[in-house]
Amino acid sequence: MTTIAYRDGVIAFDSRLSEEDMIISDTYDKSYKEDGLNIFFAGSVVLVPMLVEFIVNGSQIEMPGELEALVWMDNELLWAGLSDGYYYKLPIKLDTCFAIGSGKPHAYTAMDMGADATLAVKMAMRRDKNTGGLINSFRL
Repeated sequence: MTTIAYRDGVIAFDSRLSEEDMIISDTYDKSYKEDGLNIFFAGSVVLVPMLVEFIVNGSQIEMPGELEALVWMDNELLWAGLSDGYYYKLPIKLDTCFAIGSGKPHAYTAMDMGADATLAVKMAMRRDKNTGGLINSFRL
């Protein structure tokens, strides 16, 4: 999966693409950006077009699999996803910290100890085998 962390106006995310126990790439861009829509995703990358369609148009195409994302759109931060055919989109308060993906517990612990979003992803990389590669960041 991956680790995506948010804190103090910064979204940080790793670049490891994995499938089961195999690393596919350590340089994969886990973001989608178009016309003011910024999506940072964790999970099955084949579901990204379906999630984009849901976020932009509300369309829901039934598709098995798991994908969750942090979305920056219209000056609002959202937690969105697709889970076995069910879609969700929930607001996140900008004055909080938030994490998603397989390294989420490690990122939360790091942020609880004072880490920013980038350091939280770096700490998750130490313990989560599905988090790795480069750390990218996006400032809201």
